[in-house]
Amino acid sequence: AERTAPAEAGEADKREALGLAEKSARVYYKEWNLTKALGLAAEALELDPYCLEAFSMLAVISTNLGGGMLFRKYLPDLRHMQRTCADEALKQKIVFLLEHFEGSGGRLKAGARCLRLRPDDMEVLMLCGLMEAGRQNFKTAGEYFDRLKKLVPDPVFFGAVFAQRFRPPESPEKQLEQAAAAVVAYPEVPTLRVALLGALLDDGKLEEAERQFPAALELAPSD
Repeated sequence: AERTAPAEAGEADKREALGLAEKSARVYYKEWNLTKALGLAAEALELDPYCLEAFSMLAVISTNLGGGMLFRKYLPDLRHMQRTCADEALKQKIVFLLEHFEGSGGRLKAGARCLRLRPDDMEVLMLCGLMEAGRQNFKTAGEYFDRLKKLVPDPVFFGAVFAQRFRPPESPEKQLEQAAAAVVAYPEVPTLRVALLGALLDDGKLEEAERQFPAALELAPSD
């Protein structure tokens, strides 16, 4: 049996939770700091267990952390929201998030229904794009990616970090060129340094990878 639904948050907590969820989105899309973004979204849900924006960020972050079922503890609250939501556009988003967290085969159809009502929903665009890329449907994934680039806070950074996830696999030489350019543009971002190391290794440039390793380790000692 599902646990009793949490009480609705007060207005002050709702506002604070929304602010935390919006900050989580900025951190994810502009810094790609997964740990920080996840912490902010979880903190938002502690304040407001029905903060849809925080659920949305958990869904997106889960794609980098092994899948939606990592967040199964939140499913009862989402189902409660689905039952009580009177706004059809929001309800379709809740249905989509449930499909995502449960790993349902109907996720893309649910995402398409949601986007008809919420065409600029960044998290739904992101998740649909990643699903299409995972199916090797790179043309459709690229269309989602192009829509997202018009909405994110820093399109150049977003392209540097996420383009390879939406596009067909490039040659090792092209991947290395893109990774090196991203590090030049954003030298302080650990994930881009790690991506450069991977590209160097894939291209057989072991000595250069060894030379770049201390810089990556200094930025991301826990990785």
